Formats: sequence, C-alpha cells, structure tokens
Amino acid sequence: MQLNSRQREIVQHMLAADALQLESCMRDYKISRRTVYKDIAAIRAWAEEFGVNFKSSSRSLLELENEKDAALVRHYLQVIIPYSTPLNQLSRANLILAHLLFEDEALTLQQLCDHIGISRSTFYRDLEIVKEWLNNFDIHLEITKTKGVELDCRESKFREAMVFFIKRNFDNYDLLGILQTKHPDVYFKNEKILIFDLVKEYFKGINIQQVVDIVCKIEFYQGFQFLDKDNIFLIWIIIISLTRIEHHYAIEENDHRFEDAECSQETKMLALGIQTIINQPINDKEYHYLFFHLMTLRNRFELIKEDNFDLDYKIMQFIEAVSYRLCVSLITDVKLIEGLKIHLTSTLDRMKLKVVELNPLKEQIMARYPLVFEICREELKNSRIFEQRISEDEISYVVIYIAAAMERANQSCKRVYAVCTTGSGSAELLLANLQNKFPDLNVLGTISIQKAIHLTRRQADAVISTTYFHNDAIPVIAVSPLLLNDDVKLIRKELMIESHEDENPLHAHLEEPSFSFMDSMYLLTDCATALDELISQLSLKLENNEYTGMLIHLMMQIYQSAGDELAEKENLNTYDLMIYQVLNKLYQKYSKRPSVYDIKSIKTYLSNRKETNENPIY
Repeated sequence: MQLNSRQREIVQHMLAADALQLESCMRDYKISRRTVYKDIAAIRAWAEEFGVNFKSSSRSLLELENEKDAALVRHYLQVIIPYSTPLNQLSRANLILAHLLFEDEALTLQQLCDHIGISRSTFYRDLEIVKEWLNNFDIHLEITKTKGVELDCRESKFREAMVFFIKRNFDNYDLLGILQTKHPDVYFKNEKILIFDLVKEYFKGINIQQVVDIVCKIEFYQGFQFLDKDNIFLIWIIIISLTRIEHHYAIEENDHRFEDAECSQETKMLALGIQTIINQPINDKEYHYLFFHLMTLRNRFELIKEDNFDLDYKIMQFIEAVSYRLCVSLITDVKLIEGLKIHLTSTLDRMKLKVVELNPLKEQIMARYPLVFEICREELKNSRIFEQRISEDEISYVVIYIAAAMERANQSCKRVYAVCTTGSGSAELLLANLQNKFPDLNVLGTISIQKAIHLTRRQADAVISTTYFHNDAIPVIAVSPLLLNDDVKLIRKELMIESHEDENPLHAHLEEPSFSFMDSMYLLTDCATALDELISQLSLKLENNEYTGMLIHLMMQIYQSAGDELAEKENLNTYDLMIYQVLNKLYQKYSKRPSVYDIKSIKTYLSNRKETNENPIY
C-alpha cells in the first residue's frame, strides 16, 4: 500500500521531532481525532509491509524501537518522494475515476473522499472533469444517500472505459509484464502509484500468462500476429472480461450493438479458453462481444498492412542498393530490415510534425563511416522514401543501422534481446545506445518481460533489460535506458566482450556523468514532472508518441553537455518565458541552465499542437 501526502508528512514529523502528539496532529493538519487514528493505522500497516512495527506510548502516538528501524522508514519515504507533491485537479479526477472503475463495492461520498484524501467541496469541484471523461463512454455518474457514488451504463461501455483508462495511465509501461512478474520496484509518478495498486488488486486473481497463451493460439490459427498495441488491447479486453464475469457482471441481453455478429472459429477458441480459466460457460452476448473486438483488430491489421507495403518496398530497394555498393550482403539481415522500418516510420511521422531531432553522434559517425554516410545519402534520395530533403542528423541515424548490419555480416556476434518496461520511446533509446556502444552485438529486437522469461540458450545469449527478472537459461543484465558507463562495463563483463573504446572514434571524447541506475530513474521522473507542468500551464493535449519524444529529448539535453548559447530571461517573450521557467526549475537540480536551443526545440515540438481551454484526461 501507499501513504497519502498527509500521512507521509506525519511520519516525517515523527522522525524529526522524535514524538507525535494527538493534539498537535489535530491542530497542524486541521483534522479530527478519528482521522488522526485512521492515519496512524494506515501508517502502521504501511510499515509492517517492510518489517517495521511502530509502538505507541503516553509520550507519543508513534515510536520506533531503534535507529535501524528509523533508517528503514527513511529509506522507504525516500523511495516515494517523487509522489509526495500535492495532486492537481487532473490527478485528483484521475484518482476518482480509478476508484469508480476498479472497486466493485459502491462507495459513499465520504468514503471516496477519504480514500483520495480530499474534502467534499474539492470532490464537487473535480466532478465536472470526471463526468466529462465518463460521457465519452455513455456512462452516467449518480450520487445518492442510499447507494453512494455509482456508475450507470451498459456493461460493454464500462469494459471499454476500463481498457482506455489503463491505456491512458500506463501506455508508457509494460504493465502486463509488471503485473505478471509482480515486480516490486516500479517507478510511477504522482497518483499513478495509487492507481497501480488499485489495478493490481482488482486483477490479482487472473493468471495473465494463460491469457497471453490464448492470444498466441489465436494468432497462430489466423496465420499472422497482431500489432503490439492491438495485441495488448486484446489481452486487456480478455482480462477485464474474465474479471467482470467472475464478479457476476455480463453483457446485457438488450445490448443490440453485437446482435449481427456471427462467431468465428477464433472467437470460439477464445471463448473456450475463457471458460477453461473461469471454469464456467459464457453466454451468447459474451461470444458476440469478443467476436466484435477480434474482427475490429483484424480489419485494422489488414488496413495498416496495405498502407505499409509501399514503404516496405522502398526500404528493401534502399538496402539492396547499399549492399551492392558496399559489396556486403545485407538483404537477408532481418534485424536491419525491421529496425529501419520502425525507425523510418517514426522519422516520417516526425517530419510531418516538423520536429527536428539532432543526433549528438553525427560528427563521430561521419568521421568513422564517411563512405557509408555518402552512400546512404545518395540511396535515400534515389529510393524516394522521403518526399523532401533530409538532414545529415537523420542520415547519420540510418548509418548506425547499416554499420551495425555490416559488423553482423563480418563476424559472429553475441545475440541479445532488449526489454524495457517504461514504454516504446525508452525502448528505442536503449536500442540506439546498444547499437552505438556495442556495434558488434547482435541485438535481435525488443520483447516483453513475459516472453523474455521463457527464452532459451538456443534463442539468445542474454537479455538486456531496464528492470531485473529471472531467466533459468540465460543471464539477465539490468541497465538504464541511457546505458551509462557502469552499464557498459557490466554488459562487457557478463558477455565477455573486449573493450575497443580507445580505437573507436564513436566512443572517443564522449564524457558521461556518473549517473547510477537510480539517478537515471529520478531523472526520468523529474523530466516527466516538468513536462506535465509545462503541458498544464500551456493548456495542451499531447499524443503518447509526442509526449514520449519530448520526454526523451529533455533527458538527453540534461544528460549530454552542450555548449549552446544560454537563454536570458530579459530577452524572452511571455510564451518563451513560461517554457524557460519550467525548464530552469528542472535544470537547476542538475546544475545546468536552459539554452536558447532548449526553448526553441520545445517550441518546435509544440508548434503543431492545438491549444484548448479544457484539460481532458483521456
């Protein structure tokens, strides 16, 4: 469990004063005697989770027996410091929604307010935002004295709301992997850790691996794999349906949206798997509901496949031309083909938004691979992948892929998979760093934790992951997505790779701060907090890929030492000054100051965003 901000302050006060009086708590926090005792009980339960027992006496409501226990409490308070800031209106509304969606028992208004740590008046101020989000799913919120706070809607709409709420809050995390492995060290910010606890508790009885196996069987039967996001969407639909059926909720007989759906063989396979897990039959409406989502995802796959055909053809032409001119066979390198598809698709999206991404290794790449760089420049133009001229920074990114493929073609390499639980943006950052610092490493791609756990020695030599888990067959190397010096040494040691940094211009003169893994996680949290503040101040709404891109950009700007011209507040207009103030608050933690480039790059990211007077949380 997690403490709310007031309970954390009470613990910190007790540690500082070495005593805690009832009257002082009531006075300082303006709460009743009953609320004080409820907070004390919550603090005791929280401490017991890591083996600390608080005592009480006539002198103090809370006491610790020894300094060892005090040190342990301080440690766990430090772990949750990023979430100790007061919640803003959007975060409070988000937490209200979580309680309404993931608690089966109806809550009274007072119970709901107590769970979140807000007053009734604050609840009513946040209510419009909550209702606005629920209206997107035709869900009506009702508050009565007898039933408390309840949601009135069709079951199918309620399930869709649950899926999209999870996607909204955890789209940048491998939440399925975290829940499946029960990984304790998860870094969420603000209200997200509280929402995570609710979601974890709600689905605690579900065997996620069984659901993943069902989806794999369906993909095998169909003869193709869903896109990753569609695969995850379908898994969540099944998990939610399983849980709702077990909790005695079912699709209504009068829900006419699924009347015309005829069940396919895949749907029957899915329904049979669900019946096996819950050990009870499901009705026809559940069949039709599952069929509806299966066919929706299948039709989407066919449309995307058709749209991507032209780009795939151009990429193959590009690789074939580069292979011919370099006199090396790259056309059969699956890693190169898949990597370029992902990278160039992302690049095209960035160019549509007019976002310029600098490559900090451009000069080193051009110096080490001058011939490859010129060939890539010419063949990218000949292949017409891009309709406009591309920068040397973008070309140098492509050179990284080609150079890594050349190394793979010239020698046998260690084979590794990458796992990143903090989202697709961080996964791409980890891949890029692996390719930069280990050009002789055969990185087979990124996979989820649940798949990585079952890898064998025949499939890979190791897994490089941003979070630790256990695999009986191969080593798991836990690193930061930034791949810091200590991480590089650890990988070389585990894989027995000789260091050639003195000979490699790509690694020469690259100074890195001495960040530990925990430091990089705090950096990620700090950047996300700053970005949230900026979005809130400018009243903007970002898509997940735009948010992730800006987050990685901020981290890289702090991580690398830049000699750009510093921004002066006196020379900034109102809009630029707002960006400067948010960046400056973040940069001061890392002994840096915002530059003119920092402000311009943020404005570039935001230039095509549409301003709104509202702040929807969906």
